[in-house]
Amino acid sequence: MRIPAWLLCFLLVSLSPVWAAGNWVRVRSPHFTVLSDGTEKQARDIAIGFEQIHAVFTQALPGLRTDSGAETIVIAPKDERTFVQLAPWQKKQSAQIAGEFHQGWEKDFVVVRLDFPDETRDTVYHEYIHKLLHLNFTRMPVWLDEGLAEFFGNTLFRSNQILIGAPSPRINFLRGKNTLSAPNHSHYRPGFSLLPRR
Repeated sequence: MRIPAWLLCFLLVSLSPVWAAGNWVRVRSPHFTVLSDGTEKQARDIAIGFEQIHAVFTQALPGLRTDSGAETIVIAPKDERTFVQLAPWQKKQSAQIAGEFHQGWEKDFVVVRLDFPDETRDTVYHEYIHKLLHLNFTRMPVWLDEGLAEFFGNTLFRSNQILIGAPSPRINFLRGKNTLSAPNHSHYRPGFSLLPRR
């Protein structure tokens, strides 16, 4: 079930008892605001990861627009229990959901669970790259849109190197599937991902 960004915002901010419990930290970076019930270091690491993806895109494709005017708020629950309190409609699949991206007009919301390994963030990075691409190109072939989002979204950051276009963690899954013709792409649901634990 796809939840509109405005409804997600309303539910997350207004209805969730998690916010009232306190213990949430806020970290701001040049392009992101991170809210987390984890540690300040964890929230800062999330912000750094998103800033790194933003920087890679900006440096690889200079001159493209990267500011939509919509604030990107990253909500980083520390565990599955907090995630379910924030998104009770996802309870049945919560053990598999590492992240979600919901694009809106005035704010974009990203949910990144801290109890999943950093390597599972490629899907929310993938969706963030879609946002940046769509700021610049209104009509792209699906293969190019998905290919660029996958290429940049799978960037790996090591202490002394950046690996852009690293092999997708979904490669084994994709190898077992038949290729899809264009009409079969209707199953694609941007912003939602089920990710296996590693």
